Amino acid sequence: MADLKSALPGFSKVIQKKSTLPVLGCVKLSLKPDEKLIELEATNLDETVRFRLPTDSKGPAGEVLVPYDELCKVVKGCTGKDVIRVVGDGKNTRIRFSLHGGFVDQTVEHVPLQEWPKAPCLNGEAINLPEEFKNTLKQAIECSSTDSSRYVLNGACLDVSSPTGHYVVGTDGHHLYAANSFAFKLDTSVVIPSQKFLLWPGFMDDGEWRLKAWAKEKNVPWMQIDSSRWTYISKQIDGNYPNWKQVVPLADGKWTKLTLDENAVEILLGVLPMLPGRDVRDQPVKLDVQQHGLAVQGIAKSGQSSDARIDGVRVDGKAVSTTLNRTFLIKALRFGFREISILDSMTPLLFTLGGKTMVVMPLRSGPVAPPAPATVRKTSPSETAPTEIPSPVEQQSNQTEQETKPMPAEPMTPPQRGNLKPQEPTVQPTETSAVDELLEHIEKTKGNLRTVFNDLNEMSSTLKRVSKEQKATDKEISKFRASLRSLQNVAI
Repeated sequence: MADLKSALPGFSKVIQKKSTLPVLGCVKLSLKPDEKLIELEATNLDETVRFRLPTDSKGPAGEVLVPYDELCKVVKGCTGKDVIRVVGDGKNTRIRFSLHGGFVDQTVEHVPLQEWPKAPCLNGEAINLPEEFKNTLKQAIECSSTDSSRYVLNGACLDVSSPTGHYVVGTDGHHLYAANSFAFKLDTSVVIPSQKFLLWPGFMDDGEWRLKAWAKEKNVPWMQIDSSRWTYISKQIDGNYPNWKQVVPLADGKWTKLTLDENAVEILLGVLPMLPGRDVRDQPVKLDVQQHGLAVQGIAKSGQSSDARIDGVRVDGKAVSTTLNRTFLIKALRFGFREISILDSMTPLLFTLGGKTMVVMPLRSGPVAPPAPATVRKTSPSETAPTEIPSPVEQQSNQTEQETKPMPAEPMTPPQRGNLKPQEPTVQPTETSAVDELLEHIEKTKGNLRTVFNDLNEMSSTLKRVSKEQKATDKEISKFRASLRSLQNVAI
């Protein structure tokens, strides 16, 4: 029972709380007397997990399905030294457990074995993964995207395209994490999906990992990771992972390098979450680097700013300042990065630590000058927006974009001919593209939302003030009533 109590939380990472198929809410138990092994399996069609338990049971070999919720209720009421038995005869399913010195049979919903989906069987040699791969995979998944429209970025890529070194990469378009010094015996790169079970400590700490990557069958690639007692099978993310290396800058002598000691890291981790602007979109924070050290500044929505001087930072290079999302900076410090390279306010920041690299895009703040009259995008002066890492397709389209020449500001007047007077030219209204109209509508909507938000804040403040005044009034009335009662009790 102690082993079962530790395993059931892992199945909760795969079994969905609400499913249209009752069979997906079950756990399959298999008894293999020859191997002296009990195997528990759960699936959601995209993922399958198996847990192996050694046993001395001499019962007949077979399989039975047990509803996960019912099994959890029984296990929760048992102690770690108890033993339960699952009995199935093809028509009924019972869980037998001890209670007050006796045994109780609890009948649960019977689900036919024929409905259980068969998991793919991955053949071939498994490759051993080094212990440091687990933490690297976890960090890469933390930097991956959660946007369903960019599905290929919803996981960590094991990039084996370079023969000199293999990488584990994760990115969401705003920041990128890459770690090398690996040598995976894989024929092609594998994109491991970001799933809860992979990051569950019970699987992370269950001994050495072994990886199998299966070629496509029916256009679906699969992967399998085995540990001491667990087996995890999942669909890979199918698609071409972007060429991430082209966005990693190469720091040279023109860059300013910051080296942080542990005291500076501890101060930053305490200061960054408390600076103004944490309720602003992208949570911007400004790094002001001078020859004598580093200062971090946060700016609230109201424009009020606050900064903090950070001790324990060595600066090599010129003075420079840049703005970035504080959550990315906190993440880099938490991952162990202690060296930061900055070129200017528009170039990505580069964090380095041995064979690991993290690239963070800076934030643009303030109004941006329009590149051409026909393609003006209206932006709010107070709006702060991150610069996404451009894809190769976007870069190519930007290079091949044709320049447009603006028309003259005033039309030419035709000359007078005989007794015909020149007519004023008819000025055609400037056509506005659908994109510009949509952007303008978005800006108006944002303005209206800001107004509504401010009104709600004012109403909330007014209600708080009224409530406070009401409490004071009630207190004075209570005092008056008490005084009136004391006067009524006075005898003359």
